[in-house]
Amino acid sequence: MRHLIKDWGMVFVVLAAGGMILGNIVAIQQTNIKRMLAYSSIAHAGYLLVGVVAAGSAVDLSNA
Repeated sequence: MRHLIKDWGMVFVVLAAGGMILGNIVAIQQTNIKRMLAYSSIAHAGYLLVGVVAAGSAVDLSNA
């Protein structure tokens, strides 16, 4: 079970990093403030996902 958690954790980290990078790049190019905030929110969701994965792996390590 632990190897499954580690595998999914890596998938979520890659998705979060991609979302942060892509969201910020697209947000910078926007001229409409609403679209800029929307893409910025996507990037912030990536930051949130990194925190969730880090907390999950910390809990997994403490139960080892």
